[in-house]
Amino acid sequence: MYQQGDGPAPTPEQLEKLKKVASLPGDCVGTEGLAVLAFLYLYLTICRKQRTLPSLDIVVWSELPPGAGLGSSAAYSVCLVAALLTACEEITNPLKDRGAVGRWPDEDLESINKWAYEGERVIHGNPSGVDNAVSTWGTSVCFLILPARLVAFVGALTLSLGQ
Repeated sequence: MYQQGDGPAPTPEQLEKLKKVASLPGDCVGTEGLAVLAFLYLYLTICRKQRTLPSLDIVVWSELPPGAGLGSSAAYSVCLVAALLTACEEITNPLKDRGAVGRWPDEDLESINKWAYEGERVIHGNPSGVDNAVSTWGTSVCFLILPARLVAFVGALTLSLGQ
């Protein structure tokens, strides 16, 4: 059973420092501002083990409308985290290391999901963890909210729609 929220959430002090670095307004409520803040937090946190921070060109494009309840922030976090973890060689590159399979192994997906949850924490404060799990594994999930606000993923759901 996978439990999210194992690590400490980004502190308000860390987020305020990142807002200053990015010249973001103090309230930072717009989707673009929150996306920049999540990127900076994830980039600096994931790439901290590198001798020098990698130079990256990041292009973000989506057809998911922000704020419509479709998990666009989770999709953003998952894609960003997967790219950063791959660039920092924290996970395998499925197109390079796994040949024609083109899929991350489960342990890499666990890492992507964990870090994407941290991105969701920056954007939403206290997310459920469902959106990033769906975006990571590409399937519906069943979850329980346990004491201490841990989210436990019981497993994937298979939906069958018939006539």
